[in-house]
Amino acid sequence: MYFICNAAVNLPLLIESCELQSQVLHENNLELSGTKDMLAQVYAMQGVVTDKNHNLTSYCGLFVIGDFATSARYCAASCRALGVAYGDDSIELGNELFKLAQLYFNG
Repeated sequence: MYFICNAAVNLPLLIESCELQSQVLHENNLELSGTKDMLAQVYAMQGVVTDKNHNLTSYCGLFVIGDFATSARYCAASCRALGVAYGDDSIELGNELFKLAQLYFNG
């Protein structure tokens, strides 16, 4: 619960950080890829965190409604960078592609 609340507060700073990194780093830079991965995680968890009765709840039995389309956009950018850095058959890219598939499924 703390990460979700904290992430929502810091989202503008994370977006600004990504924009600044994009200005000075190559699009396939791993640091930029990591920032985009964090943005994907935040957007996937962004939204309403409630139980069945629409009350705020802890992680036990919670439902998270995220912005999966925006999350998938950042995750796909991270996938491109990981593919360049580690190769198309790397476990790093495989893990990221698995996350991307989950985002597409949930979105």
